Amino acid sequence: MTLKRSGAARFTIAALALLVLPALAACGFQPLYASPDYRHLAGVEIEAGPDRLGYLIEDALEEEFGAGRSAYRLVIAASSTERALGVSADARARRFGLTVGAQYRLLHGEETVHEGAASELVYFDAPTEAYALISARRSAEQQGADALARQISRDIALVLRRIEAGYGGES
Repeated sequence: MTLKRSGAARFTIAALALLVLPALAACGFQPLYASPDYRHLAGVEIEAGPDRLGYLIEDALEEEFGAGRSAYRLVIAASSTERALGVSADARARRFGLTVGAQYRLLHGEETVHEGAASELVYFDAPTEAYALISARRSAEQQGADALARQISRDIALVLRRIEAGYGGES
């Protein structure tokens, strides 16, 4: 009986999707990733600095952008701050907030066509074991870098769409 319900539920969801999608197309909705302008992200050269956070952001952006050729270069200055949020009865910090941020510039040749900033706050618990704390901190740093990469890639995709449409880079 459960299988019949899940089959009926899937059918209902599929039917609703078929009804909603044409309405979205009629109002001019176009997903960013479906845009032909998104192809300009492929191959954007990324310079994010020599530190661990810079490497994590660069790696996540390369995954977001994909391979290809582009006349654009993205220069990123990354930073992070950590602060204790929760203190236990033995006066040890047990919860931390890690703020990761990035200032970035999109260049075409040597001309800056767009500047922006992004930040993300990630929380993590502080286990008592030293290695577990290092692992938790690195995991939080990776989560923050991935979130920054998504923010930056959306912003750059919109900028490149405006440039392609003739509206210029600055918003």
